Amino acid sequence: MRYSVRDVKSLSVVVLLLLTGCARGPVLPESVRQLHGDARAVSEPALAQLGVAGARAQILEDRVQDCGDGLSRQTYRMKFPVKPGTRLSRSVDVAVSLVRGRGYHLDGAPKKSHGLRRLTMTRETPAVQVTMNVRRTSFELAASTPCLPLH
Repeated sequence: MRYSVRDVKSLSVVVLLLLTGCARGPVLPESVRQLHGDARAVSEPALAQLGVAGARAQILEDRVQDCGDGLSRQTYRMKFPVKPGTRLSRSVDVAVSLVRGRGYHLDGAPKKSHGLRRLTMTRETPAVQVTMNVRRTSFELAASTPCLPLH
């Protein structure tokens, strides 16, 4: 069987269209699902291990922000009080272990200042960044997606 140059070109265009159609970039809903799932999967056991008995996590922010040019990002922040007497190093260990278990890596050494440890961790796909502010008296988790298209 012989194929003409025209047949090969037509087939090449179809294959190229199929490949590029499947290679779309990340979209906001995928990263938002990841962010909310990770926030829940980290905050619930962190609260159980470190939180004051009977305390609940306080959601400080959970919203979509417009970035312009058809892009948006999700931001989320929660906080809860830590049990009195909990060592700061224990809180940091718990936080890093829980977030690392969700596929994140540390962006650098924890920042230390006056009873505060700030850790930033990132996951690549879907893209989410988590920053934890760990104090002797409180645990705060802030998460955000990059600016992404909605579809």
